[in-house]
Amino acid sequence: MNSREQMFDQAVSAWQAEPRDGEAVDALLETIVRPDPAVAVDQARAHLAAADDAVRGVAWQLLGIAAQLGDEHVHHDVAGLAIAAYAGEECADVLEGIAWALGGAGEARGVPALIALSGCADASLRIKVAAALPSAMSDPPEEAGVAALIRLTTDPDQEVRNWATFALGRQTAADSAAVRAALWARIDDPYGEARDEAVVGLAYRGERAVLPVLAGLLARPIAGDVLFEAAALLGDPSLLAVLREFDVTDDQVRAAVAACDPQERARRDRLDAELREAVAVRLSAAEVALRPMWGSTERELRVTVGGHESWYDADSLLRRASGDPQHAARLVRADLGSA
Repeated sequence: MNSREQMFDQAVSAWQAEPRDGEAVDALLETIVRPDPAVAVDQARAHLAAADDAVRGVAWQLLGIAAQLGDEHVHHDVAGLAIAAYAGEECADVLEGIAWALGGAGEARGVPALIALSGCADASLRIKVAAALPSAMSDPPEEAGVAALIRLTTDPDQEVRNWATFALGRQTAADSAAVRAALWARIDDPYGEARDEAVVGLAYRGERAVLPVLAGLLARPIAGDVLFEAAALLGDPSLLAVLREFDVTDDQVRAAVAACDPQERARRDRLDAELREAVAVRLSAAEVALRPMWGSTERELRVTVGGHESWYDADSLLRRASGDPQHAARLVRADLGSA
């Protein structure tokens, strides 16, 4: 028996332990995968027809990790195996691994399988489906996948609603009347985490009508971290007073305050304009664009030279340059001068 098989058997034992030792399973399987994800796929493939549910479950966990760490060929193989297997599998634990593997593979052909699994009775499996769908959906996301997530936001299980609202609101860029209606429907969710995900999901889409809801939640003594992200995305000065009631040395609170402060926003806009102009001057043949990243307060500097695109996080670039746009432009010129 080779060491890979020994580690696989150890992972099966950890899987069968009461309670299951998930960390040990993942650590062992990652050790198998890292040297060569394609070899790990072949190893897992040999166990997919095992009679023991635990062996099949670990095999799919191995395939999920291989998909996360492997290249497009691994993604293709894992997706194909999962699509072929899901309909004939009855064990919920194993189906969770199949859903996770489809998410790791990130191929749109896996979406119909995930949609089928979204109707299964096991809540943990539905959570895995909600988490996997955004990765499998292409850009723009398939309407059927978005519709499945919308359905899952109304699930009777609160954690399924939470994960589905997170996936719909923050993990996809889908934006339609149906998407916004689904997020608004969760604003009064009795499960606070799902409600907060709805608020930030609407903020991602620039839905300023959610401001009074957000202000009311921030007025409470304890606020979820995602609410500060929502405040930063909306960047409305009306939130400044309530935000300053929190610990402004906290990174998330500080970022929200900066985004809502008109003077700070004006300073950032000025730096962005200077940076864009300075890069354009130093790389006269380049196309230069600086714009917000979707669903983020971060801005992306995109520089295209001779058909080759390079991206920079504007804040990170300016920090490297001690806040000096001219110095930042020189750094970009040094990176791309020979492009």
